[in-house]
Amino acid sequence: MDAESAVFLSAPTPRRDIPKKIARAAYEQVAPRWRLFWSAYLIIFGVYVLVFMLPSTLRLATQPSFITDDEKLSENHATAPGVVQSAVLANTVFRSVDASLYQFSFTFTPANASGGPAPREVKGRCYAEGRLWKDGEQVTVEYIPGHEWTARIQGGRASPFVFKPRSNVTGYVLSVLMAVSGILMLGMGTRNGLTLLKKRARCRWLLKNGTAAEFFVVDIDILRRKTWQNTGIIHVFQLKPVKETGDNHSYFSQLTKDSQVDYANTLRRSKTPTFGLYDPTSTDDKRLVLMV
Repeated sequence: MDAESAVFLSAPTPRRDIPKKIARAAYEQVAPRWRLFWSAYLIIFGVYVLVFMLPSTLRLATQPSFITDDEKLSENHATAPGVVQSAVLANTVFRSVDASLYQFSFTFTPANASGGPAPREVKGRCYAEGRLWKDGEQVTVEYIPGHEWTARIQGGRASPFVFKPRSNVTGYVLSVLMAVSGILMLGMGTRNGLTLLKKRARCRWLLKNGTAAEFFVVDIDILRRKTWQNTGIIHVFQLKPVKETGDNHSYFSQLTKDSQVDYANTLRRSKTPTFGLYDPTSTDDKRLVLMV
């Protein structure tokens, strides 16, 4: 034991001056700082998913995946006289089950925009169930000004397909998954952060008020499972007070840092006692010991 540790352990409680080296080593035993950063990352990312990503996904889910030409024409169009050039049965792939689908070719001349170029004849094509117009028939054409190639004969449709309104199932499923993941990340980060803060507070209390005693490292229990934070193997060292006999409590130190684990293993093999801080008034069956 170095002189700084000896002075610290011999100081009366509550200890006012806790050396940074001892405090840092104690926190590394129970709640490393990087775990707090990991918890903060989960909380921040969970909030980002719920506050920013989820509303954007919901807006996309409530909107149509695309807008058809017929929807565009229904919202905004101009009209012009036109002439049907031909009317033929459409390809069988486009035909509906209960009627014959016809394809109509037509020509029309858009209205001249103020100050724009002279209008020219435009060729178009549309579809309808049944032969509604004959070759050479005069018709009224609906078109989008500035996009004259998007046009149809009034009463027909621009697309051979009939698009029925449907919900964006993929968008809603993605929104649900995003909400669940955001809540899980926020919950795990908050729970883990509160647990670590509680452990650090307990560690701070032991540093100030803990009773100094000598312990033998008598056994080791290696937890070979990895936690959700991927913290690696956890080494739990069983300790025995040097001066206490017949105590019903068990004492332990939980270590993850390699240097601390190597030191504890050296003490266990050499059967050399080490100093630690603990709370003798605790009613827990297992009492935490800060190895100093």
